[in-house]
Amino acid sequence: MLSMAIDPIVSTGPSALVKVHVTIVDDVIAGESLWALPLGGAQYVIKNVPFAADCCTFGDVVECVQDPVTRELEFVAVVDSVATGYWKILFAETASEDQRTSILEELEAAGGNMEEAQGAFFVMASLRPTDPGPLTAILLSHRATLWFADLFPG
Repeated sequence: MLSMAIDPIVSTGPSALVKVHVTIVDDVIAGESLWALPLGGAQYVIKNVPFAADCCTFGDVVECVQDPVTRELEFVAVVDSVATGYWKILFAETASEDQRTSILEELEAAGGNMEEAQGAFFVMASLRPTDPGPLTAILLSHRATLWFADLFPG
């Protein structure tokens, strides 16, 4: 079960983002923070690619319920998913920065949406209407440079 707690709004105006914390139960990672754009009511658009939370990804419209006292948001459902899938990618220690950059540029040109963590670990979402096949082919062609690349269907 995932629960989200909203932090104060960090900017103002029509593009104000809120910080959303996702608690992950039964995982090595206790949770992570996401940025979301309030749409009104209980709906939000996720504005970054989660690394550990498998419930949503960048661009998804999600529904949350907020506790009026604690201001915690509870994840209810994905209202509209924009991803066809996403990959968690970890480059091998032997992969140079030039190799990583080249592969990531190739994936982005094919329709992947990247977010980096800790230098060698990346999450890439395949956004609709992108066919995930070419992205998979790129990853397979560089398998010697990767430690792993797991696909999670969207």
